[in-house]
Order: sequence, then C-alpha cells, then structure tokens
Amino acid sequence: MIEVVVCGEKSDGELDYLSNFLVENYKETFKTNNENIKLFSQNVFPHFESKRPIIIFKNFYNLSIPHNNIPENSICILNPQNLNAINQLSNKNITALSCGMSNKDTLNISSINYPKAVVSLQRTIKNIHNKTVEPKDIIIDLQNEYDPYSILASCALFLLLQTKDTQQFSI
Repeated sequence: MIEVVVCGEKSDGELDYLSNFLVENYKETFKTNNENIKLFSQNVFPHFESKRPIIIFKNFYNLSIPHNNIPENSICILNPQNLNAINQLSNKNITALSCGMSNKDTLNISSINYPKAVVSLQRTIKNIHNKTVEPKDIIIDLQNEYDPYSILASCALFLLLQTKDTQQFSI
C-alpha cells in the first residue's frame, strides 16, 4: 500500500486538487488494487500502515505533533522555505525532496507559460518502487493556473509514483 499524506492547515488551499490528480493519473492503480493509494489531508499524521509513506507539506504547515511520529524511511516533499517542516525533519532517516525556485532544490521550475510548465529534476532520486529516476526535464500540461509549489509538488509525486519512464503529464 502507498500512503500519500498532505499535511497543512485547511485554510492553505494549496494542493487541494491532489486527489483529482491521483485519480486521473493513476486510474489503473485505483481500479486493480495492486497498490492501494490512500490520501490523507490533515494537520496531524495518521497511523501509517506502509513502511515508506509519501508526506507532502503545505506551505503553512505548523507541525503540532512530535517529530518521532514521522516514520523512518518516509519520503517528504516540501518547500525549502517551510522552516517548520525542515526543523522537524532534521536528524531523521527520511528522503526530503525540496521543491523551490533555486538550482539547489531537488525540483525547480525551468519555465512556465500557461498552459505548459517545464520542471527540472536536478538530481537522481529513488521512486516508491525503488527504481532510479535520473535528472531530466518534465513537461506538464496545466489544466488550470497553479502556484509554483503546487506544480513542483505534483511533479515530485508523479516521479515518485511512476512505474515507467514518462516525461509528460497533466494537472
């Protein structure tokens, strides 16, 4: 089972479309139940059933739980300006994918011109299936105008969940 947790305040509307994104891009996964994807959106962590959950931090996430509730080997997607999340993740055995505008971030936006965006994966990562994903540019067809972090976090999630090498998707 793959668990995707979106953590943050409800007032922070970022990433609210992620459930639609998962259903649209992973219909087969939902239908066949080979790998169940559970999506939570809340300010506290659920009890995790998977050994390697994906945790996406919204921009205004103020961690109100002890950091030891974050499972070892988690994969966390975060904005590098979210110091609350960064402080909680320090000294943990987790994979952190920073999504920002700097070339030091794991993913950054190479270009954006509605209805397309190009996101650059700056370094090699391991996806949820333990396959290596090499640095590359990913073309994103935008159905709406999204803020840069939402585009980057969606792209990170796409790269983590993909089972075949694809360099284009829609949100």
